[in-house]
Amino acid sequence: MPSIQDTIYPRIKHNLSTEDLRSVYTPTRSEIEWTSLKTKGTLQQLVLLILLKTVQNLGFFTRISDIPPIIIKHIAQSAQLPIPIETEWEAYSKTRTIKRHYQFVRQYLKIQQFDHNARQIMLDTMKHIAGSKDDPADLINAAIEELIHQRYELPVYNTFKEAANEIRHKSYRFIYEQVYESLQEQQLQQIDYLFQTEPDTFYSPWNRLKEDAKPCLLVSFKRVNSALRLVNTSKNTCLPS
Repeated sequence: MPSIQDTIYPRIKHNLSTEDLRSVYTPTRSEIEWTSLKTKGTLQQLVLLILLKTVQNLGFFTRISDIPPIIIKHIAQSAQLPIPIETEWEAYSKTRTIKRHYQFVRQYLKIQQFDHNARQIMLDTMKHIAGSKDDPADLINAAIEELIHQRYELPVYNTFKEAANEIRHKSYRFIYEQVYESLQEQQLQQIDYLFQTEPDTFYSPWNRLKEDAKPCLLVSFKRVNSALRLVNTSKNTCLPS
C-alpha cells in the first residue's frame, strides 16, 4: 500500500519559510475578531485560531502538541497574543472546551465531521474508479478530493489505506469471478495444465513461460519458439470467445 507521501493527503510542513507562514498561517482581522467573540481569555483565543488555521490548511484537526512551535509562534504574534506556558496547554487539553472549539471551527468553515455518510462517499468514489485504476494511491487521492469537494473533514490516513485495500480486494474478486464464469470446462482444464508439474523436475509449463531470455543461441531460440507455441495454444483454448 502507498505511504502517505505517495498521496495528496495533507501534512504539516516542519521546514516552513517565512512566505509559507505568512500565506498559510496568518490569521485575518475578521478571524481574529471572530475568535475573540467565541472565547474567554487569550489562551482560548490562541487555541481557536491555531485550530482554525491548521484545519484550513489540512482539512482535519490535529493535536496542538503535534503542531510545530514556529506555527504557533507566528499565529500568536500575528494576533498579538501571548504564548502560554506548557502547563497551560496541558490544562486546556483536558477540558471540554476543545470540543466546543472543534464545533466552532466546523461552523465557521462550513465543513462536516467525518461520519457514516462520509465513509460511504469515500467507498463509492473508490469503487467507481477501481475498474480503471489499479494504483491504491489513485483510489485514495480520488476519495480525498471528493470528501473535500463535499465539505467533509478528512479522517486519519489509515482509514483511506484500509478502504483502498478493501475496494481493491472486492474489485479483483469481481474480475476473477467474471473471467471464471465465462470459461468452459475445456478452457479450465487447459489452465490447470499450465500449473501441473513434471514428476522428475517439479517444473510446470507456467515456469517455462516465465523463464528469462537466454543468450542468442539456437537452443535458446528453440525454447522461445516452444514457449510461443504454448502461449498460442493456451490463448486459443483458454480465452472466452
